Parts: sequence; C-alpha cells; structure tokens
Amino acid sequence: MNFPIWIDGKKPTTVNETVTQDGITITLMAQPLIYTVKMGEGNPFTCAEFRSRGSWNKWQDKSPVCGYTYKRKGTYNPSITITWKISYTTSTGDTGEFYHKGTPTNTAEPLEIIELVSVIVFDPNENP
Repeated sequence: MNFPIWIDGKKPTTVNETVTQDGITITLMAQPLIYTVKMGEGNPFTCAEFRSRGSWNKWQDKSPVCGYTYKRKGTYNPSITITWKISYTTSTGDTGEFYHKGTPTNTAEPLEIIELVSVIVFDPNENP
C-alpha cells in the first residue's frame, strides 16, 4: 500500500504472416499498440511500454512509463489487455487496417497488498 509498483512483462512482438488461397496472397501484420491495465482498484489505464525497476532506483521511485500505487490493502487480480493494430495487403492491391482488442491476461496468482508501518525510535545514547 502506497508503494509504487512497476508494471513489467514480456512485450509481444510484431507478428507477420502470409497465406495464399485460391490464387490470392494475403499478408497480415499485427502490432501490439495499447496495453490496458486493470489493477483491480480504481479505473483502468493504458501504457505504451513496460520497464523493469533498475537497481539504481529507490523503492519510492515511480515508474516513468507504466506503474501503479495501491491506495488500500487487499487481494487483487490485475490484468492486461492488448489492443492490436492489424494491417493487411493482398496480391489484388487491396490494403487496410483494423484494431482487435485481445482477451485479458490475468496474473497467475492473486496479488496481496499489505500495509507496512514504520516506527522511528529515539536512541537516548545519541546526541540529538
């Protein structure tokens, strides 16, 4: 709770596929475009990329590209849905593009968010 979480994962790559049917060749290219993130608390948000927290980052640093900070403790089931941009060309000269929203991908295990409490204790042996 109140700890910045960096959302990281293996980003899908562009997929290219060419097929021929009845003498017509169709080439499809699917590109991951938008990642819609649902953390189980609050509204969904979108990310264009992911980044791992580096060892040089402090624990309180927020992700510069895709992150979230839970406001309440509890158990959550985050998910990410990828919107793909699909472009096509055919051997007959037709071209076009459309968008496809994929199936949400959930985390393997529920995410438990707890509250950490710190206590600062005065050491009477130190000079203030």
